[in-house]
Amino acid sequence: MMNYGCEVHGFDPSIDVPKQTEERQFIFHKIGLQGKDEVNANGWQMKTLRSIMKLLGHENRILDFIKLDIEESEYEAIPNMIETGVTEQIKQIALETHNFSMDEKDRQRYYYKYKQIWKLEKHGFIRFNSQAAMGTDRLNKIGNMTWVEILVFLSPNGSNFVGKPKPNTCQNKGHFKPEPHYNAEPLDIMRWHQWNNLGACKDLEFFGGYIWKGAKPNEEKMDGHKAVCLDNSIRPIPGDCLVYSFGIKDDWSFETAMLHYGCEVHGFDPSIDEPVQTGGKKFIFHKIGLQGKDEVNGNGWQLMSFKSIVKLLGHENRIIDVVKMDIEESEYEAIPNMIITGSEGREGIRVTGQIKQIALETHNWSMDEADRERYHYKYQQLWKLEKHGFVRFSSQPGVYTNRINNIANMSDFYAYELAWYNPKFYIE
Repeated sequence: MMNYGCEVHGFDPSIDVPKQTEERQFIFHKIGLQGKDEVNANGWQMKTLRSIMKLLGHENRILDFIKLDIEESEYEAIPNMIETGVTEQIKQIALETHNFSMDEKDRQRYYYKYKQIWKLEKHGFIRFNSQAAMGTDRLNKIGNMTWVEILVFLSPNGSNFVGKPKPNTCQNKGHFKPEPHYNAEPLDIMRWHQWNNLGACKDLEFFGGYIWKGAKPNEEKMDGHKAVCLDNSIRPIPGDCLVYSFGIKDDWSFETAMLHYGCEVHGFDPSIDEPVQTGGKKFIFHKIGLQGKDEVNGNGWQLMSFKSIVKLLGHENRIIDVVKMDIEESEYEAIPNMIITGSEGREGIRVTGQIKQIALETHNWSMDEADRERYHYKYQQLWKLEKHGFVRFSSQPGVYTNRINNIANMSDFYAYELAWYNPKFYIE
């Protein structure tokens, strides 16, 4: 968050000042957050959020983001924040919930915890993400089902913030499940792009990314990050994973992140020379582009189908853990080729069957009425992935791409970051 450009205050009563190696450093306070002011049995200084804000002179400031990972103290801190009115100054809250015991004897406490967090939504906050905390899957004997501790992100709809989300028009409606079909209407196609299918992946993480700065004041957004599912059966195994990344240009943060994660990474881009990589480990660069057929195009670029690239690298019998695509509309020829390649039009199960996950950026540069036929065609090519069994687990709008979709007659994004996994590798 410091690198993003924020003033950051970190709080923890259980540690001394942490060692920070970055040039910019956050401000540390040896204070803990809870529902009342006291020095506890451990000798730790604990305070309410209102008291902390008063201590720092922030009574009249907006808090853009609050992160809470305070080992069950959230259940006392949250209701106090609501009662004292400080939530009116908070734009976003990200917290990790904690249910360390979920036996029948804990039923009353279990309900109490739920009610304290639910108060946020009762007072107008809007949930926009929920993820499983790593390593926390176990049996919930109260609910008689497998349970994971959930990482919850909440955002307010208070009238004191400009551009508040509207529940019925929110772009990423995880609860809306479109029923796609080959000849879907434009509005259904738009909603299909927006559907993020929250819950399909319990442990979703983003790899790579950089801060994009627009022409307008304070116009800064994250770009270039890609969703990867780290659920046990589908996740890349560090030290034994293979990643293909198509489209690099001047941002190889995703490739570097997957390299540091522990994967063998191959980067492809016909439009650039080999990028300058710093550090010890380097990804393998190929001056090749991906499309639906093998050719040297008008720019003199070597373009190949996915199957031809796999054969060129001798990876015919290897599993490819993640395939990333940001290839400026060539995805609409590459994807169907990957699915239908081979004898009797069914070899796609072998080509796409080698792939665990696909993360791609879509491109609809023009969405005027004259583009209606092309708009349908593009949707149909990507929809084939889901028709052939791939499961969507993330959808994020592209950076700086909001404008009117004249085909669907609504505001829309001309780029989306979509991610799928292959269910044959996913074991509950």
